[in-house]
Amino acid sequence: MGLPLIPDILGSVIRTSQPFVGMIVWYYAYGTPGGEYPAGVPRAALVTQIHPLGEDRYPSVGLCILNPTGMFFNPVVEYGKRPGGWSFVEVGG
Repeated sequence: MGLPLIPDILGSVIRTSQPFVGMIVWYYAYGTPGGEYPAGVPRAALVTQIHPLGEDRYPSVGLCILNPTGMFFNPVVEYGKRPGGWSFVEVGG
């Protein structure tokens, strides 16, 4: 598995091994109790801060999460493709 591919504004692709402030990533939603919004669905999120590296390969980050009903700010989100986690946007197939 190579470095995540990040499309830039001009349609080119850059490779990065770490998140940076201003990067668009996926946030995996916890979902709603009534099931209107299921758990684990990726939402667009903007990285607002970077925390020091922990046990994982990637740092925890602060996010501005874009939900269908508005924005949500979470100051500490751990890396992981699970509800409550973040990951790089997967480009291509």
